[in-house]
Amino acid sequence: MLTALLLPLCMSAQTTEPCSLTVRVVDIAMIRGEICVAVYDSAAGLKKKKAFRKAVVPVTKQEEQFIVQLPKGEYAVMLVQDLNGNHQMDSFLSLPLEPYGVSNNHGGYPSFQKAKIDLRKDKDIVIQLNN
Repeated sequence: MLTALLLPLCMSAQTTEPCSLTVRVVDIAMIRGEICVAVYDSAAGLKKKKAFRKAVVPVTKQEEQFIVQLPKGEYAVMLVQDLNGNHQMDSFLSLPLEPYGVSNNHGGYPSFQKAKIDLRKDKDIVIQLNN
Protein backbone atom coordinates (compact mmCIF):
# COMPACT_ATOMS: atom_id res chain seq x y z
CA MET A 1 0.00 0.00 0.00
CA LEU A 2 1.46 3.33 -1.04
CA THR A 3 1.63 5.80 1.81
CA ALA A 4 1.74 9.51 1.05
CA LEU A 5 3.62 11.36 3.78
CA LEU A 6 2.19 14.86 4.04
CA LEU A 7 4.88 16.46 6.14
CA PRO A 8 5.54 19.67 4.19
CA LEU A 9 1.86 20.59 4.11
CA CYS A 10 1.32 19.85 7.76
CA MET A 11 4.31 21.12 9.67
CA SER A 12 4.16 24.40 11.54
CA ALA A 13 6.09 25.96 14.40
CA GLN A 14 5.17 23.99 17.51
CA THR A 15 6.37 24.08 21.08
CA THR A 16 5.43 20.41 21.54
CA GLU A 17 6.20 17.32 19.53
CA PRO A 18 3.66 16.77 16.77
CA CYS A 19 1.62 13.58 16.58
CA SER A 20 1.21 11.42 13.50
CA LEU A 21 -2.36 10.85 12.37
CA THR A 22 -2.46 7.97 9.90
CA VAL A 23 -5.66 7.99 7.86
CA ARG A 24 -6.67 4.94 5.82
CA VAL A 25 -9.42 5.63 3.29
CA VAL A 26 -11.42 2.52 2.36
CA ASP A 27 -14.25 1.59 -0.01
CA ILE A 28 -12.98 3.68 -2.92
CA ALA A 29 -15.26 2.46 -5.72
CA MET A 30 -13.85 4.55 -8.59
CA ILE A 31 -10.09 4.53 -9.10
CA ARG A 32 -9.73 8.08 -10.42
CA GLY A 33 -9.40 11.64 -9.27
CA GLU A 34 -8.00 12.77 -5.94
CA ILE A 35 -8.91 12.62 -2.28
CA CYS A 36 -9.16 16.19 -0.97
CA VAL A 37 -8.46 16.21 2.76
CA ALA A 38 -9.52 18.91 5.23
CA VAL A 39 -8.53 18.74 8.90
CA TYR A 40 -10.47 21.01 11.27
CA ASP A 41 -9.28 21.95 14.76
CA SER A 42 -12.48 23.56 16.07
CA ALA A 43 -16.25 23.66 15.73
CA ALA A 44 -15.98 27.24 14.44
CA GLY A 45 -13.51 26.20 11.75
CA LEU A 46 -15.76 23.35 10.63
CA LYS A 47 -18.82 25.56 10.56
CA LYS A 48 -16.99 28.18 8.46
CA LYS A 49 -15.28 25.45 6.39
CA LYS A 50 -11.92 26.94 7.34
CA ALA A 51 -9.57 23.97 7.53
CA PHE A 52 -6.56 23.89 9.86
CA ARG A 53 -4.71 21.72 7.30
CA LYS A 54 -5.48 20.67 3.73
CA ALA A 55 -3.94 18.11 1.42
CA VAL A 56 -4.62 16.29 -1.82
CA VAL A 57 -3.86 12.58 -2.38
CA PRO A 58 -4.14 10.95 -5.84
CA VAL A 59 -6.43 7.91 -6.02
CA THR A 60 -4.59 4.88 -7.40
CA LYS A 61 -6.39 1.96 -5.73
CA GLN A 62 -9.40 0.97 -3.60
CA GLU A 63 -7.62 1.94 -0.37
CA GLU A 64 -5.36 4.94 0.15
CA GLN A 65 -3.36 5.91 3.19
CA PHE A 66 -1.63 9.11 4.25
CA ILE A 67 -0.02 10.57 7.34
CA VAL A 68 -0.61 14.06 8.71
CA GLN A 69 1.62 15.61 11.39
CA LEU A 70 -0.46 17.65 13.84
CA PRO A 71 0.02 19.19 17.26
CA LYS A 72 -1.77 17.41 20.10
CA GLY A 73 -5.45 18.32 20.20
CA GLU A 74 -8.92 17.50 18.88
CA TYR A 75 -9.59 17.30 15.15
CA ALA A 76 -12.27 16.40 12.64
CA VAL A 77 -11.21 15.03 9.26
CA MET A 78 -13.37 15.40 6.16
CA LEU A 79 -12.61 13.88 2.76
CA VAL A 80 -14.08 14.19 -0.69
CA GLN A 81 -13.08 12.15 -3.72
CA ASP A 82 -12.81 14.88 -6.31
CA LEU A 83 -13.75 13.13 -9.55
CA ASN A 84 -13.73 16.17 -11.84
CA GLY A 85 -10.70 18.12 -10.58
CA ASN A 86 -12.48 21.20 -9.21
CA HIS A 87 -11.19 20.59 -5.61
CA GLN A 88 -14.61 20.86 -4.00
CA MET A 89 -17.55 18.60 -3.25
CA ASP A 90 -20.15 18.81 -5.96
CA SER A 91 -23.74 18.58 -4.78
CA PHE A 92 -27.30 18.89 -6.01
CA LEU A 93 -29.98 20.15 -3.60
CA SER A 94 -27.45 19.71 -0.77
CA LEU A 95 -26.93 16.02 -1.67
CA PRO A 96 -23.31 15.05 -2.43
CA LEU A 97 -22.59 13.98 -5.99
CA GLU A 98 -19.06 12.79 -5.20
CA PRO A 99 -17.87 10.22 -2.64
CA TYR A 100 -17.05 11.67 0.79
CA GLY A 101 -16.00 10.53 4.24
CA VAL A 102 -15.80 11.93 7.75
CA SER A 103 -13.78 10.92 10.81
CA ASN A 104 -15.75 8.57 13.07
CA ASN A 105 -17.58 7.59 9.85
CA HIS A 106 -20.60 9.79 10.43
CA GLY A 107 -22.85 10.27 7.42
CA GLY A 108 -23.75 13.68 6.13
CA TYR A 109 -22.22 16.86 7.49
CA PRO A 110 -21.75 16.14 11.22
CA SER A 111 -20.98 18.51 14.05
CA PHE A 112 -17.40 18.83 15.23
CA GLN A 113 -18.42 16.96 18.40
CA LYS A 114 -19.56 13.90 16.40
CA ALA A 115 -16.58 13.87 14.03
CA LYS A 116 -13.77 14.81 16.42
CA ILE A 117 -10.89 12.56 17.32
CA ASP A 118 -8.62 13.11 20.29
CA LEU A 119 -4.99 13.19 19.15
CA ARG A 120 -2.72 13.00 22.21
CA LYS A 121 -0.34 10.42 20.72
CA ASP A 122 0.17 8.86 17.29
CA LYS A 123 -3.12 7.44 16.05
CA ASP A 124 -4.48 5.40 13.12
CA ILE A 125 -8.03 5.92 11.87
CA VAL A 126 -10.10 4.42 9.04
CA ILE A 127 -12.51 6.55 7.03
CA GLN A 128 -15.03 4.82 4.81
CA LEU A 129 -16.03 6.64 1.65
CA ASN A 130 -19.77 7.03 1.13
CA ASN A 131 -20.27 6.43 -2.57
